[in-house]
Amino acid sequence: MKVGNNPTTINANSLFELEGISKGLLMPRVSLVSTTSFAPLTAHVAGMTVYNIATAGVGATAVSPGYYYNNGTQWLKTLSQTDIAANNGLTSTSANITLGGVLITPTVITTTPTNTLAIAGIQPSSSTTDKALVVDANGVLKTTIVAAQDDATRFLGGTIYVKFNNSSGGTLASSRVINGNYAVGTNNTNVTPRAGGINSVVGSGYSVSNPVAGIFDIKFNTPYTQIYGISVNIVDAYTGSIDEPNPAIAGNRLLTNDNAQVGFLSNSILRIKTGNASGALSNRPFTFLVTGQ
Repeated sequence: MKVGNNPTTINANSLFELEGISKGLLMPRVSLVSTTSFAPLTAHVAGMTVYNIATAGVGATAVSPGYYYNNGTQWLKTLSQTDIAANNGLTSTSANITLGGVLITPTVITTTPTNTLAIAGIQPSSSTTDKALVVDANGVLKTTIVAAQDDATRFLGGTIYVKFNNSSGGTLASSRVINGNYAVGTNNTNVTPRAGGINSVVGSGYSVSNPVAGIFDIKFNTPYTQIYGISVNIVDAYTGSIDEPNPAIAGNRLLTNDNAQVGFLSNSILRIKTGNASGALSNRPFTFLVTGQ
C-alpha cells in the first residue's frame, strides 16, 4: 500500500509506503506517564512508536517530549543532540562526547601488563613550582611538591692525561683548551690558556689549561650556582720509563708521594695543582669530580 505521490510505484520491500516532497509523517501524539508504564496504551507492545508530548515521572523513569519506541516492557527514547548528556570526566558539545570534565564519583581505570595506559605529548617542565604526580598505597593519583630544579645536585668530572713532568708538547685538541685569557682568583687576572703538556681529557662540560708546570685550570661550560665539594686524585698512567700517558695500561711509575690538591675554586673555574714525590710542582695525570648545583 502506498499513500502520496506516484501511488502505482511501490517499493517491493515495503508493506506501507509514504511519498511526498512537501508533507511529512505525523506520528501519534500521546502523553506518556513514565518509561515503565504502558499508559495511555493498554499494554506494552514491542515496536510501538509514538511522539510523547508530556513531561512526567521522576528519576530514571521520567519522560520528556520526543519520540519513544516500546521494546515490549518499557518505553525507550530516541535521543536527539539535546538529550545527550555526559558527566564524570566527560563533556558533551553538539552531540560530541569528549574527554575532560569534573569527576562526580570515585573512578577506577584498570590496566594490565598488556593493556597499559600512556599519555603522549607531555611537555618538559622548566618551572620551579610544578608538582609531581604520585600514586598512593591505594592506587589513587595525587600531586606532591618536589625540590625545585635548581636544587638538584649536579656532577661534573673528568680525567686529565698529561706528559710526565712536562708542561709542553701536549696534543690536546684546541676545542678543549680554555678559549681566551681568563682569571683565577683576584691575584691571577690575565692568564693565557695553554694546552701545555695535556695529551687528552675524559669527560665533557669543561675546558682546561696547563699554563705552567703542575698547574691546571678547569673552566666549567655552565657555571655552578653553588659548589658542595670536590675530589681530586692522581692517576698513574705511565709504565717503566715511558713519559707519555697511556690510559690503556696499569701504571707503575708514580710514587705514593706524588700528589694533587685544589689551588682555587669558584662557581666557574677550578685550579688543580699536581706535584712529584718531593712536593715540587710537576705535571701528573689526575681525575676530578665537582658536586653542586
